[in-house]
This record gives sequence, C-alpha cells and structure tokens, in this order.
Amino acid sequence: PISTERIVSGVALGTVARATDADTPAARLRYGLASAPSWISIDPGTGAIAGDSTGRVGTFPVVVTVTDDDGNTDRTAFTVTALAAPVLRDPDPVALTSGAPLDLAVEATDADTPAEDLSYSIVDGPGWIDLMMVDGAPRLMGDTAGRTGTHLVTFMVTDADGLSDETSLLLSIEGFRDQGDGPDQATGDTGGVADEGQGDAPPPGTGGDRPRVFTGSGAPVFGGGGSGGTSVGFAPSGGGGS
Repeated sequence: PISTERIVSGVALGTVARATDADTPAARLRYGLASAPSWISIDPGTGAIAGDSTGRVGTFPVVVTVTDDDGNTDRTAFTVTALAAPVLRDPDPVALTSGAPLDLAVEATDADTPAEDLSYSIVDGPGWIDLMMVDGAPRLMGDTAGRTGTHLVTFMVTDADGLSDETSLLLSIEGFRDQGDGPDQATGDTGGVADEGQGDAPPPGTGGDRPRVFTGSGAPVFGGGGSGGTSVGFAPSGGGGS
C-alpha cells in the first residue's frame, strides 16, 4: 500500500507506487491511475506519482493500478491531503509621536482553518509591545510614552495544523515637540539672535539719536547730531587724519 500523503498547498507531490510480481520483472510492470484528481499523474514505467498542489486545499483520493505481462492487475488506494498555510498581511510602516498609543489591527487568512482557531505571537521586538486579542481580533498594542527611534516588531500566526507565517512592522517614533519651540505663528519670530548688522529700532521719541555703529573699514557711522538732527560721515580706515 501507499501511505497517506500530507503536503502544504503549493508544495509538489512526490511519492512512488511499488509492486512485485513472482513471474514478471519489476521493470515490465505497468502503472496507471484508476481514479485521481487531474493535477496528479503517474509514470507508467516507474510508478512515480507527482502533482502540482498550488491552489489545492483538501483531501483527494487516489487509486493506483499495476498490470503485468499476463494482463493480471492489482490496485491500491491512498489519499493526498493538501493543507493551507496561514498568510499574514504585511503591515505598512507606522510613524507616531512619542506618547501616542500603538494600536494596529493584525490581518491573517487561512483557507482551511477558521479565524478563531488561529493563534498569534510576537517573535521579536521591544518588550513594551504586545499582541493582544481585542473583541476576538488580534491587535499590536503598546504605550510609546518616553519612547523614540525606530523599532522592528516581528510577529507570527499559527494554525491548527502547526503551519505558520510571519511578518514584521517597522515603527518610527518621534520625540514630542512643544508648540512653543517652533516659530511664532503670528510673527514668524524664531526667538533667536537677530542677523548680524540688524540693530534695534530707535526708541520712540529719541529722534533717531540712538547710535548705530557698523564696524569695519570705511563703514558709515551714525552719531548723535544734537538738536539739529544727525550728521553722516565715514569712520577713518586707520592711520590717516580726517
């Protein structure tokens, strides 16, 4: 007899039917399929049974025959069970601000296992991230308060047949930024030091008499001009008289 075959859907079927005959050499025995799904075939000379199980799920009965030179025949039956492995949807990268909660739905499918019979677990990742069942559905959850940087979380799903799949989530966390750290929304003032060369405006009521000096060779000098206003001159470039 041929033993029952259990394969994962998508994996090639490969087994061999072997028969003996007291008065016919093994090389002269001929094999055939009396009953089998269309995707399973047999080599008539060697008895090798093959098949592409891609997209096949379930149990398939197969009946094999063998015939000798005298036309005598025998048959045997076995089954091929093609199991569906669970498949996890690859999550998109997630970006959060520190303090915002991580709460991400995990999605998986399995062609021959009900959703409630799938189990989930974290393979690798930060200890503050959990994979929890919420209202019967799996979710990745975690408190990001005080956390920053990039984190990789690898998780898996396993079905009742022990088949599994795994994938990873890339999580980026930025530090919390106080709104007071940014530019003034009304004025655009960054709170920094004014550009070099830009002094404060003259105080009201001074008539512009507050000195404003630009240093360097040949720089104009604004000096107090008394009650008659201001005078304009050039600072000496050094060494010479006025």
